[in-house]
Amino acid sequence: MSSSSSSSRSIFSRLRTAWKNLVSKKESPRESQERHDLYRIALAVTYSDLRKQAGASAGASAGASAGASVSSPAPTFQSRKELERIYDEATEALDRKEIHAHSVPNLRREVQSLLRPQILSLLQVCQKSQLDIPSTTILDFHSDSSSSSDPSSSSVSKEEEEYVLTRESNVKKCKEVLYEEQHHTLDLLDKCHSDSYHSSHDDGHADGHGENNKRKQQQQAIFLHKKLSAIETIASFYQWEHFYFSSSNDNHNHNNNNNNSSNVNVDDADEFGYILNKDEHVNNQIRYYQMINLSRSALIRQQLGYSTIALKSTIQGHIINNGPNGFFNGGRGIFIDGKANAGSIVAFFPGEVWPKEHLLHANSVLPYFQNDPKYHLSLRYDDILLDCRRAPYTVLDDVHSNAFAVAHIANHPPHPQYQQKDDNGNVHISIKKHDNGTSTCSDNEQMAQQTRQTRQTQQIVTGPNCCTTAIDFLDNMKLKNSGLDTFVPNTYKKPPMMLGPQAVDRDSIMMHSMGLVSLRDVENEEIFYDYRLSSGRGGSESGEALPDW
Repeated sequence: MSSSSSSSRSIFSRLRTAWKNLVSKKESPRESQERHDLYRIALAVTYSDLRKQAGASAGASAGASAGASVSSPAPTFQSRKELERIYDEATEALDRKEIHAHSVPNLRREVQSLLRPQILSLLQVCQKSQLDIPSTTILDFHSDSSSSSDPSSSSVSKEEEEYVLTRESNVKKCKEVLYEEQHHTLDLLDKCHSDSYHSSHDDGHADGHGENNKRKQQQQAIFLHKKLSAIETIASFYQWEHFYFSSSNDNHNHNNNNNNSSNVNVDDADEFGYILNKDEHVNNQIRYYQMINLSRSALIRQQLGYSTIALKSTIQGHIINNGPNGFFNGGRGIFIDGKANAGSIVAFFPGEVWPKEHLLHANSVLPYFQNDPKYHLSLRYDDILLDCRRAPYTVLDDVHSNAFAVAHIANHPPHPQYQQKDDNGNVHISIKKHDNGTSTCSDNEQMAQQTRQTRQTQQIVTGPNCCTTAIDFLDNMKLKNSGLDTFVPNTYKKPPMMLGPQAVDRDSIMMHSMGLVSLRDVENEEIFYDYRLSSGRGGSESGEALPDW
């Protein structure tokens, strides 16, 4: 009887599967790609959650055995064997949910549910950092620096007086934060150099990963040098005492009046990727906001374990037609300061949101999106478009400011063929431009010599370490009640229609957005994600070529 019952269930199960295959619509390549991405994100986030649980459990056990309270900090180290076990457990957890059998809309909801605690946590740490270092206003770029220099002056309004006092207080607070941060960075650099040395002299390491560890330490050292240089630039600008200064920052706060667009040089940019403006008032404001961003990033990392910061990209050697001598760098990029485990939200895309229903009339909206040289237009899989073209790079202090709202600055990883090694085995990126306008990997000594003269050794880029994900800020998160709605970095260009696609959503969505999720552990390094530019972009009709990378 039992055998017969089991056989019947098996037959009915096969019949149901056959029926589903007959009536179900075959997924398009785009839907298959979305399913693949959603599964990767679900697996990464589940893996991250299980790692936290395992770490907390180990910390509680260690605390109990030592007679300490269970709230003692959990250890951060987990062995490779332990991580492999947790990964298998994460895979099994998704299998139990039969997530592979979910429809794409259900997969989207599952991923949003997994991401929700992180979304709230990131908004909360942004709120805390702004309480520690209060916001000033966009008045910075409209006020006369001379009128705001003396808060006791009778010509200064109460609002301006409060602004000046807040700004002075912020500078004092940031000095304290960045002084500690400089020493923290120097300590990490010493550890990187020490670990790299031991890795290079320990080829027979038990886990066989000595060379990988050495490359990881070298990669982290690149970021730490950039961050240290950025701190020095701010300290030098404000003439702070007791800071360490290297000779490489001598010219970063002195305007050489040679920064016209016709003769901009790569080396003129500091480690923020900023080239001094002729208007000293603009430079003053930019330096102020760079100081604020660095300091808030440090405070967030202390709470969360990682933060995101915009600096000059490690990518070097992109050819720009109008660039100096045909040789230019990759502009700015975003870096993880600290360690973000696989499955962590590391950045949000800021800017204006276009719901799908407002994009259906191509003739009326297409001209608006024609100009996108920096690839700041991003389309979600559900055809909601984010326009980051007007989103700020530096002034993250406005109404919708969010310290993580810098995903639009993240770069696509360069093609491996553009990487070359110098005489010391360090990898650089260079491209040679031929007379016909095409670019290939450089193999002549002249180009190699140019590359070796770059100010910083470049990291080895192996591919994307993050991927994009849709992020929905839901009404039931009650963000307005806690004031967290201020840190949602998006606005609707046109609000969703009542009878549009959103009408069938299971949850009421306050704002549609996008973010970047780490696909592996990312520690003190630049963030890269796949732009997924169509291979047919431009084509023969428009004549627009793909980027050099």
